[in-house]
Amino acid sequence: MSLDKIPEPVSKRLIKSERFVGNNTICQTIRNTYFICKQQSVRNQLRLIMAMAKSMDDRLVEYKKIFDKFNEMVVAVRHGTGRSD
Repeated sequence: MSLDKIPEPVSKRLIKSERFVGNNTICQTIRNTYFICKQQSVRNQLRLIMAMAKSMDDRLVEYKKIFDKFNEMVVAVRHGTGRSD
């Protein structure tokens, strides 16, 4: 990610969300660290890191859609049931 495209930090409300509690994800690890840490400058950095992780996740979801569509086309061509264009 280039420095000119760094997202805004996530809101304090989102970082405090319990929506993902119990999931061992990068975002949950960031949340856990946020609650352990009392230093405000570090907490602000964690909010920025959370925004970056969310942005990365959004892109990975899009890449998966592209990959799944491509994979369906490959399978169809191999089985002679789809177009090859």
